[in-house]
Amino acid sequence: MLYLEDKYEITPMWLANIYSNLSRQLPIYSVPCFLRISRSKPVVIEHGEGDKNMTPTFKHKKNALAADGYESCGTDELFARVNEKYLPMSEKIIEDTRHGTIKF
Repeated sequence: MLYLEDKYEITPMWLANIYSNLSRQLPIYSVPCFLRISRSKPVVIEHGEGDKNMTPTFKHKKNALAADGYESCGTDELFARVNEKYLPMSEKIIEDTRHGTIKF
């Protein structure tokens, strides 16, 4: 999950740079298969009443993100790693994933 301010535009070159940096710095099995980009920042309120998808130490609750899956992530933008690049999630990618033509 990435939080990106509205002033930044997601372009193919930006996505290519993200993949390049991640694949250079991480082992291939650690490079994320999916990127979920949110434009809204998490709300941080004192005494643990902030974002319900965050722990008290401001880490994402991965169970909630996993439960959302790749088909329903609200207003967040979702990208899939296909052939060593990140592509916007589409019906074709979802269908190819279901049929096993794309494997992660």
